[in-house]
Amino acid sequence: MQRDQDETVTAATPDQVPGFILTRGADLYGRCIALVGKGKAPKASGSWINVDVALLRKTAHHHVLATGLAYPTYYHNLFPDLRKELTDVVHKAQEEKKGLWPQDVTTKGAKVTGMTSITDQVVILPRLFRRLVDYLRLGDTSLAGFPAFLAQKQDRFFILSTGHSTTRVDYIVKITNGHTIRMTHPAGDLVFDEG
Repeated sequence: MQRDQDETVTAATPDQVPGFILTRGADLYGRCIALVGKGKAPKASGSWINVDVALLRKTAHHHVLATGLAYPTYYHNLFPDLRKELTDVVHKAQEEKKGLWPQDVTTKGAKVTGMTSITDQVVILPRLFRRLVDYLRLGDTSLAGFPAFLAQKQDRFFILSTGHSTTRVDYIVKITNGHTIRMTHPAGDLVFDEG
C-alpha cells in the first residue's frame, strides 16, 4: 500500500490511550534508544526501571515481533534474557507464518536484477535492503562488486550461533548465479555493535 508522505492524523478513537516510554540513552547519532509500552507507566517519570521479560511483553517492540510485522535487530546492550524472549516470539511468528515471514527471502535468496527487483514485492532484512539500494544506486546491476562494497561498510556484529565476531557483512552474504543473494544467518542470530 502506497502512503502519501504528507499524511497527518487528525482524529483517532479513542483520542488518548495510556502508554509510556522507557529510555536510558541515545545512539551515536543522538537518536533516542527507547521501548514504547502500553498501559500505565511502571514507575514515576525519571525513575530507574529494570526492564524484565514481563515488562518487555507490554511493549510495542514485543508486539510487532510477535505479530511478524518487523525483523528483529539486536544490539549488544540488550540483555540476553530480553533477546531470548524476542527471539522466541519471532520463531513463533515464523512457525505460524504471521506478517512478513511467509514472503521473507532473506535466507532463502532473492533474485536481484536492478532496483525494481528489490523494491517490488521482495521482502528482505532492512539492513541488507538498504545496502543493496546504496550499491544499485552506483549504477551497477551486477552483484559482482557487492561483496567488496559490503566489506567497506565495517558493520560490527557478533554471530550468536557460531560465537564469531566480525566487521564484515559480506561474511554472511552469499551470491549465487551472479544475481541471487541471501544471508547465511537469520537476523535473530546477529548482535550488532552501535559503535
